[in-house]
Amino acid sequence: MDRISHLKRALTTLNDARRDLYARTNALTEEELQFKPSRDSWSIGQVMDHIIKSEAQFASDLRKKLLTFGDDPVEDTLLSQVMRPLIFTGMRYVGGLVKFESASALRPVFGYPHLYLVYKLAQVREATFDVAERLARREEMVYMTEPRTGTLFSGEDWLYLTGLHEARHVGQVERGLAALEDHREHRRAITNGAHKKLIPVAS
Repeated sequence: MDRISHLKRALTTLNDARRDLYARTNALTEEELQFKPSRDSWSIGQVMDHIIKSEAQFASDLRKKLLTFGDDPVEDTLLSQVMRPLIFTGMRYVGGLVKFESASALRPVFGYPHLYLVYKLAQVREATFDVAERLARREEMVYMTEPRTGTLFSGEDWLYLTGLHEARHVGQVERGLAALEDHREHRRAITNGAHKKLIPVAS
């Protein structure tokens, strides 16, 4: 696969994952966004926060690599606004998709409002596309070394992994939505049962 095909694949994966994420979350209320199926699980809002931080880390790592290849050292204000400096601790493949071995700074915060998360998603994606444009302007290949395993990835594949990581967490959002629907059904069953007890039985 040539560089153009690699980059097209990466951009398609990024766009598809974000479209799927918005399709599943745009209509959620704040209460639904913060619903946690269990004490130790993430809410859908927390999944979105993790996606934001992880993509910012991906883009930041690639941006730094481009700087070492002589790219324009303009201050990366978008990335600095999205996240504070993070320690990237690696990733691994799970079922063909990408899972971070998350540093503590990549772990999500509970309670961010929906509008804030949507704004940050748009902000970090703008930064990612800026890095993709810088990468596309280069004649030579740029390579990234994944720190945990030492695996070598091209810059285009690094962007592709960003999309795969988000796609994996869209699956997590889907499971959260299923748990939310189960919770609703349980509440409806309880409500209906209580209502039936109040109905007098004819003698």
